[in-house]
Amino acid sequence: MARTDLLTVLVVLFMSAGWGQSFRPVRYLGEIGHLDTDWDPRKVADFGGTKLSVAGSDVRLEGKDDRGKQWQAVVAVVGGVSWTGLWRGDFDANSRQDLMIAAVSFGNGHCISEVRITFLMFDSVGGPVPWTIDTFLPKGADIGKMPVLIRDHNRRAQLIATGCDISWPASGEDRYMTGIYEAQDAHWKMILPSNLKSYSDAMHAAYASPFVHFLELPNWKDHGNTTASYNARVKIRQVLSPDPACRGVRLPIVDGRVVQVPNPDPCEVLGQNRIETDNGDVCLGWPTVVQDRESGREILTADSSGIESKLNEMAAVRLPVALIGQSDPKHCSPTLLWINRAR
Repeated sequence: MARTDLLTVLVVLFMSAGWGQSFRPVRYLGEIGHLDTDWDPRKVADFGGTKLSVAGSDVRLEGKDDRGKQWQAVVAVVGGVSWTGLWRGDFDANSRQDLMIAAVSFGNGHCISEVRITFLMFDSVGGPVPWTIDTFLPKGADIGKMPVLIRDHNRRAQLIATGCDISWPASGEDRYMTGIYEAQDAHWKMILPSNLKSYSDAMHAAYASPFVHFLELPNWKDHGNTTASYNARVKIRQVLSPDPACRGVRLPIVDGRVVQVPNPDPCEVLGQNRIETDNGDVCLGWPTVVQDRESGREILTADSSGIESKLNEMAAVRLPVALIGQSDPKHCSPTLLWINRAR
């Protein structure tokens, strides 16, 4: 075994110590956030059958499924003082190697190590299924080190997503779990274990420090991609950006006096990116888009630079789409938007 592969296995084992069995080895493939820069002048790279190329501020990953059909996925990356790592492993135990992209964004002060994890999970015919979730790097994580809390459960990966807020007035950090997800059949499903102790212990071990306080967050938002039927179809009527009147601190003034913001606040909806469907639903946020064509599958992640244009294109031609997942229990808020899934 190569030294770098051995170190990766040891990192996984270390992160899982005292937390059930470690997840089956995940291999670190390299840093992809600095392609086409002075740090890494390459515009194209090959990672064992997956071709990667620069696509503006994003990267494009390409390959073929078992039927020889092409697939491509455009994924947002970060560079500069931050980085984006690419990993490979069989997260759902279906004997296919999946891809994990970890885009790490650093800031100043507290709660500065946010990471956006995007998976491309390969299904029974070798087609990629995307999933993205935000969490925070474990203590000591760096380039090439495991960027997320993950464990083995019956040979499938379980991922602990965490959140962080600045605590006042102590100027510390409030850390908490935002969800536990299990990889199943190329998808990620939120689970609610009856006993959270082992998960809580893992979170404490990963983030403990003198200025961290641990909280319980009882109402998790489901960011999984298996919570809605792929067969339900709607059409997009309109794509809307946040209302300018909802930006910043709002102090409504009536007759020269500051009045209370209405409850419910209309800006909870109007202040977000949203899409309107032909059945009258207003869906918050922009989802990752998956489109199956005769030639193959195309994926555009929700944070990639071309997502708004893609959604407007779909609204113009009124394509039937499936909305998958619901991250806000009060509103339509899909994780994925899938076009022509049946092939």
